[in-house]
Amino acid sequence: MAKLIVVCGATGQLGGSVTRRLLKEGWRVRAITRNQTSKSSQALADAGAELDSANYDDVESLKAAFKDAQAVFAVTNTFDYILEFGQDGAAEREYTQMMKIAEAAGSTSTLEHLVLHTLPSGKKMAGIYVPHMDVSRVAGSLETVGQADFLLYRPKTAPQTTSSRNSRMWQRRRRSCGSACSRRTSGASR
Repeated sequence: MAKLIVVCGATGQLGGSVTRRLLKEGWRVRAITRNQTSKSSQALADAGAELDSANYDDVESLKAAFKDAQAVFAVTNTFDYILEFGQDGAAEREYTQMMKIAEAAGSTSTLEHLVLHTLPSGKKMAGIYVPHMDVSRVAGSLETVGQADFLLYRPKTAPQTTSSRNSRMWQRRRRSCGSACSRRTSGASR
């Protein structure tokens, strides 16, 4: 029987892409979504995903969603809360949700892998504090997640922009700090 992975945020752009890829590769996927009757949820169900719901602010609902899973892939969305809480408040909410996801994952006895997807640190990449990008303290807050491997994934590249001035700034920044910059900002970090 195929291993079960839970994908939090399965109907979003990133979570949806991950879900579709995992289904294509033969994983059993439990897709966590806020609205199981939406078109995107139904498309995932038609592709073979098991639909479920969980509240990122409620550890017990996350534990129920993670039941029997061997892996969890989680992505959160600061922008859902930015109007209500402002940038810093929304980033704090995202951090709290990541910690609750990790707590629930840590109590899942079958879990082998937890992947939390975040953005690269704006502070480290360009010296600019960007609340929704600088939640990297999550890695330092998680010594261990039960018996599971923990991975805090950050994309290898700087955010893409349509502004050629900003693109040149990122290129200069990467050149000026050399290999130390690429080590700090590349790929996944444990």
